[in-house]
Amino acid sequence: EMVTGASATLDMRGQTKVVNVVVNEDALTEPITFDATARYTHDGRTTPQLQMSTRRSLFGGSLNVSGVLNTLANNGPGGGSFVDGQRARFNAGGAQTEFAEGFTQQEQIVRQLNLEYERDLGPYALRLNGAWSGADFDGARFFRSYTPDFNGSLTTLESNEARNFQEAMVIGGDIERKFDNIDAKVITYNRRERSNNSARFAAFSAPGSLISANTSEPNSKAGESILRGQVNWKLNDRHSIEIAAE
Repeated sequence: EMVTGASATLDMRGQTKVVNVVVNEDALTEPITFDATARYTHDGRTTPQLQMSTRRSLFGGSLNVSGVLNTLANNGPGGGSFVDGQRARFNAGGAQTEFAEGFTQQEQIVRQLNLEYERDLGPYALRLNGAWSGADFDGARFFRSYTPDFNGSLTTLESNEARNFQEAMVIGGDIERKFDNIDAKVITYNRRERSNNSARFAAFSAPGSLISANTSEPNSKAGESILRGQVNWKLNDRHSIEIAAE
């Protein structure tokens, strides 16, 4: 808060105008932290990474949230792992039958979000947590094939594209009630994940006409849900009894 006006303090007497800066205590306990990174490579590609975390008061409890957007895993969009390659084939007699050259490029984007919530409900304690992650992976390969060697004629063009998206979500928590020597707790955990894949291989003639193409799209889903209740009875400083069901 900015407060302007006169001041009666000794060190500010004689000043025509005073600005007072008032910091709210609630703001001090709820900071927002950002971390940004940008990487520039010699070929002109720029790839970013952004992280954020904060702690907020919500519904009488405390909420922690953090998130990450990362493209630096494989040098990011447009700047993924770029590798030149060559291939040579020979017959049983040792004579070369094919020479191929091309490149392979990979790009990846990773996103993550995490949260934790805690609240004191008097005789009860509530704790919740959750997470989400999503990863995009793109791969491409292109080769030119010559027969019988690199001095030969261009015969085939090869194109291979792969796409993969993986997503996972987790949510869970527990509620706890403490008595004199007894601690009772109910815990839950739920996880869902999926993976979508697509791959295509195609061969073209030298003029660019399609010769053959193969496409595969395997997808998968998985998950689990767990509900657990447990009671811990402390008999004394050395012995306790715990009963649980899941």
